[in-house]
Amino acid sequence: MFSLAQAVMALSITACFFPPLNASELALAFADTESRPLKDVETRLMLHADTAEDTNGTQYQKSDKSGIVSFESIEPGTYLFQAQKKGYVPLRLTLELSADTKRNQVLVKTSQFEKIEEQAAALGKEGRAKESIELLENLLRSYPEDGLLHNRLAFQYADLPDPEKALAAAQLAARFDTQFVSSPDQVRRILLRASAEQALHDRDFPAAIEKFEALARAAENDPAGYHGLALAYGHTGRYKEALEAIGKAIALDPDDDALQQVRTILTINAEAQ
Repeated sequence: MFSLAQAVMALSITACFFPPLNASELALAFADTESRPLKDVETRLMLHADTAEDTNGTQYQKSDKSGIVSFESIEPGTYLFQAQKKGYVPLRLTLELSADTKRNQVLVKTSQFEKIEEQAAALGKEGRAKESIELLENLLRSYPEDGLLHNRLAFQYADLPDPEKALAAAQLAARFDTQFVSSPDQVRRILLRASAEQALHDRDFPAAIEKFEALARAAENDPAGYHGLALAYGHTGRYKEALEAIGKAIALDPDDDALQQVRTILTINAEAQ
């Protein structure tokens, strides 16, 4: 007959051979942008993505000649997955795993990645935001947690403007990279300025005043808010307030001749009133 000690030992041995009932498998197939399998991609799967410094339970694997890497006996939870290969942009993913998961993953060469980024930036400067967005979104399909890409995408959407997508991208940029924590506020100011300028263009001066006042409060060191406010006040005959606003704009940017010209016109109109 088994003793109690033998029974406990047998149970322990059995537990070693059988994974937890809810355990699952994660399998990834790595390839380059030409769909060629990538061998020897170094990967790491870490429990609890929110505690990245805790290496308890971390698993390491290298992809085989078919580009395949797999992790077995994974308990349900949130995981941080990382992958790297020389010459390619490193990958970071946060994965919610509760069942067997298979996914194809493209890694982009560093040189190719940088070239596409440069193209996107150039298109943005040329006012071709939609084309820039298309390039950035293509990269994000491979690197969905790249904070820099989300940040650039946010400002391109703001230039359209597309407020909903711009703010969503800015919030993701701040989430994935702490250096972009201020991006949502910056994007809000850009969108507010665009909205204020549109109101001014539409000669909706009460709305323009409200929006430019909000912009001036949100960005006290930006002359744009005070400049727009001066124009909106001027169009409604509120010259005293207009001159105060343009004075603040000039104090912030004394070398801008356009601001000086606005003050001259406002002064003449105020004296003629």
